[in-house]
Amino acid sequence: MLHSPRRFPVKRRSATPSGGLVVGRSLLYSIAILVSIAPISFGEDHPNQHHHPFRTIQPNGTHITLTYQGDEDFHWYEDASGYTVVDVRGEFRYATLGQNGQLVATDFLVGDIHPATAGLLPHALPSSKTMARLREKSRERVASRGVPLNDRIPAGARLIEGCILVRQSSDAENPGGSGNGNVQGAVSMTSNFWTDGLVYYSFDPAVTSDQQSSMLEAMDSWEAVAGIQFIQRTNQANYIYIFNGTGNWSYVGMTGGRQDLSIYNWDYKYIMMHELAHALGVWHEQSRPDRDSYVQINTGNIQSGMESNFDIQSGAQTHGDYDFDSIMHYGQCAFANCTCSSACRTISCLAGYTEWQDTIGQKTHLSVGDAANMAFLYGSPGTSSGMAEMTNPSANGALITGGSITFTWTTGAMVQEYRLKVGSGNNLGDFYDVTNGATNAAVTGLPVEGGDVHVRLYSKINNVWSYRSYVYKTDLCAGFPDANDADADGVPDGCDACAGADDNIDADADSVPDACDACPGSDDLADLDGDGIPDGCDSCPVGANNVDTDGDGTPDGCDECPEIDDSVDSDGDGTTDCLDECPDDPDKSSFGICGCGTPDVDADGDGTPDCNDNCPFDPSKLEPGADGCNATVPITGGGVLGGSGPTSSITGGGFCGGGASAASTLMLALLFLPVRRRSSRSRC
Repeated sequence: MLHSPRRFPVKRRSATPSGGLVVGRSLLYSIAILVSIAPISFGEDHPNQHHHPFRTIQPNGTHITLTYQGDEDFHWYEDASGYTVVDVRGEFRYATLGQNGQLVATDFLVGDIHPATAGLLPHALPSSKTMARLREKSRERVASRGVPLNDRIPAGARLIEGCILVRQSSDAENPGGSGNGNVQGAVSMTSNFWTDGLVYYSFDPAVTSDQQSSMLEAMDSWEAVAGIQFIQRTNQANYIYIFNGTGNWSYVGMTGGRQDLSIYNWDYKYIMMHELAHALGVWHEQSRPDRDSYVQINTGNIQSGMESNFDIQSGAQTHGDYDFDSIMHYGQCAFANCTCSSACRTISCLAGYTEWQDTIGQKTHLSVGDAANMAFLYGSPGTSSGMAEMTNPSANGALITGGSITFTWTTGAMVQEYRLKVGSGNNLGDFYDVTNGATNAAVTGLPVEGGDVHVRLYSKINNVWSYRSYVYKTDLCAGFPDANDADADGVPDGCDACAGADDNIDADADSVPDACDACPGSDDLADLDGDGIPDGCDSCPVGANNVDTDGDGTPDGCDECPEIDDSVDSDGDGTTDCLDECPDDPDKSSFGICGCGTPDVDADGDGTPDCNDNCPFDPSKLEPGADGCNATVPITGGGVLGGSGPTSSITGGGFCGGGASAASTLMLALLFLPVRRRSSRSRC
């Protein structure tokens, strides 16, 4: 991660006697590509929008792996098991479908629980019709903004690196510089971080309430990982002025006085976080002094006049390893003079790092390195020792009833003052916001069954403010009376996964009551194929149950004939046609040796079926040879030829004795038949 030299904490500097500012006390960094008249594209400039798994960090420090899904108009995330996840103010939470068919965030953080134990199902997504409507509304919202009339780049300033604003100064104001706003000199001289991590801001009147909410969520996400507080300005001298511009850009660091921050892509949280990071003192990742050890800049593919956007900031400080996943990194085709492809990139990852080639420049999540770097610059959120802690309600997430409560907290250590801020959203004080030395406060006018209450308890220690955040509930079950609890389990019926049944009966100890357990006798977490159906109740535990190509009711993963209906058995032999080599022969289900239509019978038991045996009754021969097959006609009783040879099947006295072939014996019997009528003596 790249940022200005760390000087935290720092003291505010006064302006020069003439009122001007020393060159370079600003310089903020913003997005990789300046958007002039259209919303940013997630195509050629943002190849990272492919659904690659990525690692990110929760505010509690837990590292998680997710996959980005959807597109710029409607997107979500999925965990490794396919459970739906949404980003809420820097927290990745599991989601479910609300009553209107849209995604609704639950209270369950990814990494804290297995979603199946909370009754959630994988792939919980709006219907295709609802999703199409949401995408259309998103496009309409973007189109309705129109193009602002003025990009409002201040006089005497210019853009570098696509989204960083620098002030051009005279040689007198910048003795070490060239007088043309050269970044190298400015960066080596100055870069101020926000004093005590307190960042004051105000919105231009033209910024709509929806746009303000989007920006506040981006601010919340930075506050969740670092000791930063974004505070609405009253009369503070140093502040960020956020307006609706034709591009996305910012100064780098606290410049002193008012500093503008332009946003065009209000619908893209991580683009706004990118610009805020510039304002907080962070440069682009590929501007690191050590970047040539990780990436190659292909100058021949850069638009003419844009080459300086890839300059190295040699005076900047680095922290941690090179972060290919950072939201502060350019995309692989930023400022390209040709269509983005493997043959036309402006940035190529060097050998050993090529797996990042298609993901650099991502704007879908905050990387682990992004969070660690900001915490390095401003400290971790709420880590100051001696801070006061809430005692009533004591548990984060506790229920507040009746619309009022008296908050109480500990005195802490060496705390000079306290500030209690209570609001309907994160960092809002619309219910209560008072600073004094008391350790309690009675707050009224809170909602009754109407949403969460967000609380920040600030402690001022050694003139530095730090805070702890809490969220309390006023409604256990949105949309349903909390008092209705048929099974008295503390969960209102409207939100009870097993309303009306004893939640304590759980035969398989999987935390899901048997009455509402999809698989009450088997561990619901055992799911080999990850299809959300426990193995003990899964008709196909090794394959996805929702894929059935032939529509025969058997999932492909367990279907011997995934493309043919298993129920078809033309010859009625009990073997389905797809497995029957002789589908029209009821006596055979395989070709065998004799083929379909001919049974594989072996009359003489010599191991060769009759169809291939020219002596089918002679187990000693397959071919007659010169003396024929050694066998007799199977006749029972006295024989005119007498005797029985070794293979004869004639029983009784013999006419000539010895064995003869079946054919010759029959011929002789016919020949001497008249003689038998004249004489009873045997003649040979």
